[in-house]
Amino acid sequence: AFSLKLQKLAKDDIRRRVTEVAKVLAIDHLLARRPAQLSGGQQQRVALGRALVKEPRVFLLDEPFSNLDAALRSRMRTEVKRLHLSLGTTSIFVTHDQEEAMTLSDAIAVMADGKVVQYGSQDEIYNRPANTYVATFIGKPRMSLVSGVLERHADAVEFVSAGMRLTLGTAAEIGLRDGPWREVLAGFRAEHVSIVGNSGVDPSPLTFVGDVQMLEPTGSDTFVELLVGDAS
Repeated sequence: AFSLKLQKLAKDDIRRRVTEVAKVLAIDHLLARRPAQLSGGQQQRVALGRALVKEPRVFLLDEPFSNLDAALRSRMRTEVKRLHLSLGTTSIFVTHDQEEAMTLSDAIAVMADGKVVQYGSQDEIYNRPANTYVATFIGKPRMSLVSGVLERHADAVEFVSAGMRLTLGTAAEIGLRDGPWREVLAGFRAEHVSIVGNSGVDPSPLTFVGDVQMLEPTGSDTFVELLVGDAS
């Protein structure tokens, strides 16, 4: 309430704002405690509350959920987004957590070595990454990159790598410009690959053979690591 007292707001307004924000942050039962009696996560929520209670024109949030456990972190993402939508306040949110960036933002700026390497909507960042750094940074699990070459035939262009040959379509269909054919990288997102057993292999132009190396069950999903040639 300190900043509100400096603004000389009425006591009832101060009490209302503090109570509302404390309930949102689940710290209403901690209001009588001293700072030394709070855990790191609780102190983090108090710091966030001090910012929210002032209702500023711009929020500058630098890793505000870093000391919170997974369950509270997820809840706080939802509450902060709800607050943002209700207040309509411009917010700049710094995070290394891509899920936070994707769920909270209207636009994302991806930075590498102190420079913005791509700026755009979630859809643009995810589906049209500007470079391999962005491609492998955004997405869980991360995008798999496979090196290979492009072979041009009379009716189609093929991507060829160790253990993999994929027909991509004509140069016009895939938007490939004329020019020298160099080595390229093919990016695969997990949700774009379907796995079938050997007996059910469809000999389509977009089928390849791989060996299952590892399963990572996460509850709702199971991530499968495939070895295809030298790439996984």
